[in-house]
Amino acid sequence: MSVNQTAGRNPQNAKILAEARRGAMLVSLVERHIGSNNLRKNGTDRYAAKSEHCPECRRGGTSPNALSVFVGNDGYWRWKCQSCGAGGTAIDWMIAVSGNMSALEAAKAAVGGVIGAQAPAPAMTREVLVKNAEEAAEKTRAMGHVLQRLRGLGGYADEQVLAYLRSRAITGATVGIVGRAGILRTLPGEPYRAHRFLCDVLGDAEHSGEAWLKLSGLMKPDAKMTALAYRPLLFLGGTWLEARIIHPPKGDEPKSIRYGVTSTPLSLREGKPEDVTLVTTVEGPIDFLSKIEMGLNPGQVLVGIPGVQSWKAEWFLLGAKAYPNARWEVALDNDEPGHAAADKIAAVIDGTGKPWFRSVPFEGKDLNDELMGRLIKLAA
Repeated sequence: MSVNQTAGRNPQNAKILAEARRGAMLVSLVERHIGSNNLRKNGTDRYAAKSEHCPECRRGGTSPNALSVFVGNDGYWRWKCQSCGAGGTAIDWMIAVSGNMSALEAAKAAVGGVIGAQAPAPAMTREVLVKNAEEAAEKTRAMGHVLQRLRGLGGYADEQVLAYLRSRAITGATVGIVGRAGILRTLPGEPYRAHRFLCDVLGDAEHSGEAWLKLSGLMKPDAKMTALAYRPLLFLGGTWLEARIIHPPKGDEPKSIRYGVTSTPLSLREGKPEDVTLVTTVEGPIDFLSKIEMGLNPGQVLVGIPGVQSWKAEWFLLGAKAYPNARWEVALDNDEPGHAAADKIAAVIDGTGKPWFRSVPFEGKDLNDELMGRLIKLAA
């Protein structure tokens, strides 16, 4: 019996599930499981802890901010581990902590406090929900402004960023393709210049550039510069952007930071939908560029999911309708997370009745490894 069926027959269960998804109790739940001293406030409506406290991976030696607890753009509380990609609502937290709870059992445990306890959780009042919803709507509007202005930059490309991409075997021709599609933009490689550049680009009669950065969540209220200034390689989705460093990670430095709501994947298509015969799904923006670099066939659509934890089944359901004559290639990374996500995506495609096949790089873990390997062989 599914949770939805159970909730449908029992209005109280539906209420419990809804309350747990809102997650007003999530900070308290995390503190009780990892210790209040291990969860630190890290901005407005945001907390952080080490990844060793993630109930899924418990990895040590990574960023002290790897595990985040935060309010999403919809006003609901969520958690996310940047080390392993696990995350979700208070329900997902309780399932991860227990290891074997159903969604309804986890929701009841969350609303009750913790496993085995029935202490009442703080209620999220209507006023708080309305306030969160209004703030989420303003943040989404601000992100839309940022994305519109960045896409309007046109042909600007920073030489430091281009040099980094060339080191990954991505040529200017590919940069031009994704640039014209409004998918890739670059900032100046020097942080202060990048920050000033963004302020100049984003400012308008309504707000200054820094105000837009703060309203969109791209700059903390008390920060002197946006984190984008240190990650000048930008990939633009429909309602989100990913900012990447252009140097080898230092210690536990994350390669990229994603902002906004990942409501759509990256995609590139030429021609009419009815002429599409192959849809290729890859993992991450660099593999997206690598696949373009290796060449796309006529009638091929390229879809890039932001990461193995950041995709939605509805993307593939809608894709099956949009491209009725296509088969699907699932070309995620050749590693454990990639295989696990590929199995889940393949199951969704299989449910549509469309043909699909799994492909992995001829060498290395991902498509960029394969691209680099090809060039090494050509040069030998």
